[in-house]
Amino acid sequence: MDYLSPYFERKYDIPYYNSVYDSIYSNTYLLGLICAMYLPTIFTLKNYMQNKPALRGGYYDKMFFLWNMFLSLSSGVGAALLFPIIYKHVTTNDNYGMCINPQTNNPILVYVGVLFSFSKFLEFIDTIFVVTRKSQLEFIHWYHHIVTCLYCWHSSYIAVSSSIFFALMNLSVHTIMYFYYALYAVGNKMLYPYRKCITLIQISQMVGGCYIIYNWFINCQIDSSKSEYANMIFAAIMYFSYFLLFIKVFFREKLKSS
Repeated sequence: MDYLSPYFERKYDIPYYNSVYDSIYSNTYLLGLICAMYLPTIFTLKNYMQNKPALRGGYYDKMFFLWNMFLSLSSGVGAALLFPIIYKHVTTNDNYGMCINPQTNNPILVYVGVLFSFSKFLEFIDTIFVVTRKSQLEFIHWYHHIVTCLYCWHSSYIAVSSSIFFALMNLSVHTIMYFYYALYAVGNKMLYPYRKCITLIQISQMVGGCYIIYNWFINCQIDSSKSEYANMIFAAIMYFSYFLLFIKVFFREKLKSS
């Protein structure tokens, strides 16, 4: 497996990063098992629920509401912590700010960045709610959960410079998105027409992600390691595929409402 080691090399020697990362990702095998079991578990559960009543109403809807509120509030806190630091970093370093990892001298970014990546494992719980409530389980849902989790795991491991910018965008969008889902979970059906707005926000995130990747290849590629380069190729495929899938969702919803 030595041939893979260049793709897991950390370019930056960040103080306290190893201890923070290892404390969160201390059991790699368990996390790997969670990733490996995600798809078999949700499709087995989906098959089991076919002849069962949907779990809706009462305490289950309250649990769904609290889960979404937790994700919304935690995302909002993360975005609020990251924004002023990243804004100062980018405005100080111009376009090349994305080539320099701001985590190298800021412990807040390290903690928030690693916790953000770890949260992608927790977000698998979203799919359990989707399946047990017998909502439609779409390809884009499980595809983006598993791919984002794997990408963030790799990004967090190698401490890639661009990952913290992706994190800020994702946390900002999730603050709004999960708040919408929380309100919708407790019967605010009048919010349904605004679903297209949530999809537009998600599309905007994908456009922003593609811009960051483009900027990285233009300004940062020459000084990159193999691990960073592989990570950004992964990011390019991921963001562009998300962009196409969310565009498809948007026009499908537009046709439904017309």
